[in-house]
Amino acid sequence: NQGDKYDTLLIQFTNIEGKGYQGMILYVMPNPKNLSADEFLLKEFNGKWSKKTPQPNISKSNLGEFFTIDGQLAIKTSLPAYIETGGPFSVFIQNGDKVISMGPMYGVMGASEVAPETVELFTQILRTFKLYQK
Repeated sequence: NQGDKYDTLLIQFTNIEGKGYQGMILYVMPNPKNLSADEFLLKEFNGKWSKKTPQPNISKSNLGEFFTIDGQLAIKTSLPAYIETGGPFSVFIQNGDKVISMGPMYGVMGASEVAPETVELFTQILRTFKLYQK
């Protein structure tokens, strides 16, 4: 499994022209306690790039929108402590002993925000997302 060697994937959406660098980011965080995505965010989350910490005493219901991806619970959150991509939101999903975070992003060189087309394409990709099961 070559995927265990890498923990970050950046994808540029080259079909979105005139908006600077637009794309998505996906990164994988260790989850040795096999916590659900919401438990991980509330108890174990330690930002990869951002050193912001979650609000103390935040409740599960305030994390964001809950939905499923490939049969697994996912959370779409716009809470600043959980967004590290410069995007409007991040999606977190547990997959065994890992938590996957992903979201739309823009590059600060040549873009000032995530374009609506980027969010739309990210959402389309998210709908087709399949989780690898060991």
